[in-house]
Amino acid sequence: MSESHKDKSQKKEEKKVLVKAEKLFNKAKVLFTEYKYEAAMQQITGLKKLLKNTKFKPEYAHTMLYAGYILNTIRKNDEAQIWLEEGIAVLKGTEFEPSRLTADLQVQLGIAFQKLGKFNEALAEFNKAGTLYQ
Repeated sequence: MSESHKDKSQKKEEKKVLVKAEKLFNKAKVLFTEYKYEAAMQQITGLKKLLKNTKFKPEYAHTMLYAGYILNTIRKNDEAQIWLEEGIAVLKGTEFEPSRLTADLQVQLGIAFQKLGKFNEALAEFNKAGTLYQ
């Protein structure tokens, strides 16, 4: 198999992953707007499994962000913390670490900490996010 054929095949597979990911994410958003939070989280969990061991780090981190947002909304803040910390961790050491996505993750993590009564940790996350938004 030639290298260019391998590249084409790999790109085709990557595109399939992204198309499936987009469908799962869009379905989760619709379910969220219908107040079907658990069903939305099922879609997000499927999306997490799909993206976990791929090169799509920002997409994976964005999945963690949306999960954290949903979980914060339904007051499952301890679970939100886990998802959001994973989203931040996956971006560490990448070109995407100092980004608006990281700041958004930190804001949601700060909200989770605040709702858990961890005010110092919340303030620290809000401050970190603030430096990235500037």
